[in-house]
Amino acid sequence: TIPHFYVHSSANAERLIARRSASADAPVVWDAFFVHAAARALEKFERMGFRFENDRLSPSNSDAIGVAVDSDGELSVIALPAPGGKTPEVLSGEIRAAVEKLRSGDADARRLQATRFTITNLGSTGIESFTAIVNPPEAAILAIGKVGPVAVVVDGRVVPQDRVSLTLSADHRVVNGKYAAEFLQAIVRELETL
Repeated sequence: TIPHFYVHSSANAERLIARRSASADAPVVWDAFFVHAAARALEKFERMGFRFENDRLSPSNSDAIGVAVDSDGELSVIALPAPGGKTPEVLSGEIRAAVEKLRSGDADARRLQATRFTITNLGSTGIESFTAIVNPPEAAILAIGKVGPVAVVVDGRVVPQDRVSLTLSADHRVVNGKYAAEFLQAIVRELETL
């Protein structure tokens, strides 16, 4: 029932890879970077966090960003509250702990929690890019593809560069294409300057 539209971009992932490999204990989980970037972008593009419920548009009453997780063939969304002020390293620890609780069968972990935006990532499966379905009553969802080397033109030369594909699905009743495109580019900037 949601009138979806989609915008696609990619980001230079070389800084993410470097930061991930510099982690002392365990590599930062990929989703932590995308949650962090989306949270920062949402501060400037508040309408992306609105909800369309009962034929009414309203700001979300949650500051959490959701991360889609596959657990025993079932899709769940874990909620990460107040991610904007947290580093990817802190978010990584929260994601690992929430996924562990979910997969252990913790009843509280399976309880649906309100989020204002969702991240879904199929990069670990080797999928380059995909389009996701908005999780109602949210206005948008960000689909992440695999991180890997592609040929890009830098200063007139073709060089290999590690990049990640990003596809934003949005509800046209809440935002228009230009607003969504600017929001996605804000996420790209956040990822490339981490």
